[in-house]
Amino acid sequence: MATGWLRGKVKEVVSGDTVVVVAATQGPAVPPEKRLTLSSLVAPRLGKRDGSTRDEAFAWDSREFLRKKLIGQPCVFRVDYTVEVAGNKEFGSLFLQNGQQQENVALSIVQSGWAKVRETTGAQQKQSPYYEDLVKAQEAAQNAGLGLWNKDSAAIAAALAPVPTSDDFNAMSFFNSVGKGKPVAGVVEAVLNGGTLRLSLLPDRMPVTVAVAGVQCPSMGKRPAAAAAAAPAEPAAESNGTAAPAENGNGAAAPAPGVVTAASIAAAGVASAQTVPGGPEPLAREAKWFTESRCLNREVRVVLEGVDKYNNLFGSVFYPETDKPANLAEAIMSAGLGKAVEWSLNLMTNGAMRLREMERAAKQAKRGMWVNYVPQNTGQTKLSDSFLGKVVEVVSGDTVVVKDINGGGVERRVSLS
Repeated sequence: MATGWLRGKVKEVVSGDTVVVVAATQGPAVPPEKRLTLSSLVAPRLGKRDGSTRDEAFAWDSREFLRKKLIGQPCVFRVDYTVEVAGNKEFGSLFLQNGQQQENVALSIVQSGWAKVRETTGAQQKQSPYYEDLVKAQEAAQNAGLGLWNKDSAAIAAALAPVPTSDDFNAMSFFNSVGKGKPVAGVVEAVLNGGTLRLSLLPDRMPVTVAVAGVQCPSMGKRPAAAAAAAPAEPAAESNGTAAPAENGNGAAAPAPGVVTAASIAAAGVASAQTVPGGPEPLAREAKWFTESRCLNREVRVVLEGVDKYNNLFGSVFYPETDKPANLAEAIMSAGLGKAVEWSLNLMTNGAMRLREMERAAKQAKRGMWVNYVPQNTGQTKLSDSFLGKVVEVVSGDTVVVKDINGGGVERRVSLS
């Protein structure tokens, strides 16, 4: 169990008391991650999208409070304790840098009334190092009737109202009711691969799956049933013990400025898996992470483009950026993590030509999946009759790839006459 403070970034907010934090690494490599439940807290649970379980009261409001506060934010965290009987579930403390102050996230959500403090008995019970502060904050929220402590019957009834399930959704009916080229808003709940998102539409929270129009990303493959049932999150990193956190007034360790960085002890990231039957294709994990880092748990705008013959919904997805919404398909294409699909491009009301141009640019720059791309020799390009080059690949007994030394390093496919 990690004993020191680590730096990371909040990748996902699962509920009002549980988050997924990734290591603060740079570059396209997939960073390691850790699932962390805030120590001594319990928040209501969201139901399953198929309707097999229903939301607990105020579960959505609790998760939304934490999502809007944390998603994509840099943080400092540590593991306080683990519970072996719950599959070594890790509980910890998490702080945000709020100006010159560090904000205890657990304290903030309890103060707002969207999580409760788990009662502990006995001296050997595991609990948050800030337990006394949490109890005081809960008493104040309870007296004020905040969040989960709301006694208004209408608010409680609204919190318990049933929400739509995936069985209630029909892509074609929804598309016809909204209209082609019309936008809808939603929160991204999961990224299935670089070009497929699962959303909760706003405001009714209808669960839908949207494929990004015009783009095809590498497939994540089919997960074995056993692995899909319960795959533990990979630890972000563990402290190397070189930093000794200072203690605050109540004797609990507080994050120090010289905190150990997860990136300093994590590897460069998880590389793409080797291509195996049923496994992820090359760059599938990188494409998935690329989309997760921009869209997961964010509010996005989806412009509806069409429905295929298998009743799959396609749309152009716009995610929040600093200055203005960004087009996900364009970002994927520019990074070389997806390829243009002509039939899907034909669904688009606008932007299809730009995606084609961005794919050509990625090929020429040899980015992502195009790192080994060799342009086809067509009659549209006039090549010089002779040039000085170096053979870089033997394709077959009569075809080679030659790099033009005086032509800027352009690689040409040459078939022997």
